[in-house]
Amino acid sequence: MALGAQWVSRQTDDEFALAARDALAKIAAVLPSELRHKLDDNAFHVGRRPKQPEAVDLRIVRQAMRDQHKLSISYRDPKGTKTMRIIWPIGIAFFDSRRIIAGWCEMRKDFRSFRTDRIEKIKLKTERYPGRRRDLVKQWRTQVDADRRKTID
Repeated sequence: MALGAQWVSRQTDDEFALAARDALAKIAAVLPSELRHKLDDNAFHVGRRPKQPEAVDLRIVRQAMRDQHKLSISYRDPKGTKTMRIIWPIGIAFFDSRRIIAGWCEMRKDFRSFRTDRIEKIKLKTERYPGRRRDLVKQWRTQVDADRRKTID
């Protein structure tokens, strides 16, 4: 748990980092004194994510997911082409130094992954997306698993 909290505190955003540190402090407060030293075990190390200016405040994305609201984004693809997208955010992933928003893209009419470093503008819309987020997550995972099986076969 300590390693996971260390990772969250160093690789995610400030709000999650604070929550991880708070959780670890609460755990330390109830641990017997003979075990407390194990929380500070430095046999493992998680590097800090380099600070990079991003247009995406992950609190907005989490709010959109929680309230099932659509997001309007200005997105730049790998070739530099900009498009305006309306997405239904269903998840956030953290890979090394990358942050990814998974969601339904109205323009592509399919699930897509959006790198936050390619999002130039983001706006929370008042319009809710249809259905339940957890059902969309199930559909997305089914699609990802099917795509993965295709590449293995």
